[in-house]
This record gives sequence, structure tokens and C-alpha cells, in this order.
Amino acid sequence: MASKKTQRRGVTVAAVSLASAALLIGGAGGAEAAQAPTNPAPLKKSCTLWFNYTPHRAMDKTPGHSVTVAKGNGRTVNYRYNWDAHYAVVSTWGSGAVWGFMNRSCLGKPEHAVGGRLTEHLSSGVAKHTRYLCGQQTLYVRDHQQRVIGRLYHGDRFTQYGKTRKMKKDNGRIAVGYAYGQVHKAGRVYAKYLSTKPCGTATAAPATAATAAPAPAPASAAVSGANLPASHAVAASCQYKVTWPVAGVYEQPSNASTLLKDKRAGDVVGGYCDWTYYNTTEGNTYLAVATDSAADGIGWMRRDALVKL
Repeated sequence: MASKKTQRRGVTVAAVSLASAALLIGGAGGAEAAQAPTNPAPLKKSCTLWFNYTPHRAMDKTPGHSVTVAKGNGRTVNYRYNWDAHYAVVSTWGSGAVWGFMNRSCLGKPEHAVGGRLTEHLSSGVAKHTRYLCGQQTLYVRDHQQRVIGRLYHGDRFTQYGKTRKMKKDNGRIAVGYAYGQVHKAGRVYAKYLSTKPCGTATAAPATAATAAPAPAPASAAVSGANLPASHAVAASCQYKVTWPVAGVYEQPSNASTLLKDKRAGDVVGGYCDWTYYNTTEGNTYLAVATDSAADGIGWMRRDALVKL
């Protein structure tokens, strides 16, 4: 029988949908979620975990910007801190851990006391430098293990205040400044992901089992290109043949997510053209395919298991 500790930490994360931009690199889950101080709080009901604290914005309501954390007997999340009177920053447990913003009405009392959010001070007396995100990153305040405050997307602009800094607990130099794009907040990011020039087109986005890269809406959906960024426009349909003896179709671009079905050598899949996501945690590239088994009609398969027809 599993221990109470194991049962308490078991949490089911189900993707609401992955049809458009998602979030995270270097941290919607993975390291930042796993390193946060342990503070379990019971789930009172199944609830949405938003990748950024802007659930009122149209873009953040689109599929791929949130996951559903399903309530279960004794299941908990890691209660990190209160964002405001209505939302808390929490993370799920396990190797597929993901952090985000959850309505506090969904949560019971945490095991330990929690504080409120911190803010990043931006000095007005330093030189400012325009930088661009290459890939995706976590925006955090002071302590990156706990005070994660937003997710930045490939191509977002970051105004760096002053020079980069070497922090004692950080694995690399960091830049402090103000982020523009999906997240309009002041914070700090790892400088190695910043460029003085706009970065090229990203082949994929996030780096966590519970987040996904930008993916097109199903071909049958009525999506206006004017309502989504150019990278989220509906793509033409392509077909791919399975070359591995067995290849899985996953709910998310991660082998830690729900396995929807298996495909065999010679099977043909498709639905989208070359919509890929590089999962940096695994070192694997996934390809989006159409499937009725997925919540949003989009499944993910290992790209090296397929050949384009």
C-alpha cells in the first residue's frame, strides 16, 4: 500500500487543450516546480491552473494556456504563496510537476503559513538595454525556487536594467528588467536566453510535461488569423508514416503525459504540417497530429518515429 505521503502528493494533471500557445521553458514545471518548498494543501475541487496570471485576457483563455488539476481522494498541490486575495501560486507534484496560478477557492488550508507576492525593484538610474527572448523562460522575483511570477514566450521583448548579475543560488547570470509580450511584469530571467537582436522562428516552446508549444487549431475550427498571432494560424494538412514498431500518441508533448493510443509501423497520421515541440527536459521533439482521443483533437508523437509522406 502506498504511504500517506505518496498518496497526498499524487495529483492528476489533465490538459484542457493544447490548440494554441502555451507556456514554459526552463520552467513551467521541471526544476522550478520541483524545487519549491514543500507545503501541501488539499484540493477542494478540480480546478484550472493558469500558466500566467491573466485568465481575464483573451489570449490566456485560449487552449494551451492552462491545465486542469483533477480533484482526488486526499490529493494536494504545493501551495507556494498568495498572489492576491483571489489567486495563489501552486505547483503539482512529481516528475511532470507544473506551476501556475489557481483560484484560492479551490484550495484547502495549506500545511504551513504562506506569504504574499514580492515585487522586483527597477532602478531608474541605470542604463536600459532592449533584449529579446530566444525560446521561453520563467520570470521570477529574487528567489527563483519560490517566487515564480510569469512565463515569457519566444520573441517577447525584455528591457534589461543595468548589467547582468551573478546570484549565489542561481545557475548562471541573470538580468533584471521589465518583460513585454505575454507578461507585462518586472522580474528577472537567465541572461543566456536573451539576445540583442530578435530571435529566429522557434521550432517549439515550453519545456515541461504539462505545457505545450504553439499548435494550430483543428482544421475544422473557425479561427480568424486576426485573433491569433501569426504563428498560431491554422496550418495545412500533412501526412506522416510511422516507422517505429510501436509509437505512442500522447495528450501532451511529453512521454510523462497520458498515452492516448499506440500506432504501429506503416500507420499513417497527420492533420498538421510540421508543428513540432522540443521538450528540453527529455531532449525529444514531438509532432502534433490529429486524433479524436485527445481533449482538444491534437495528439503528440515523437518526431523521429515518423517520416513525412
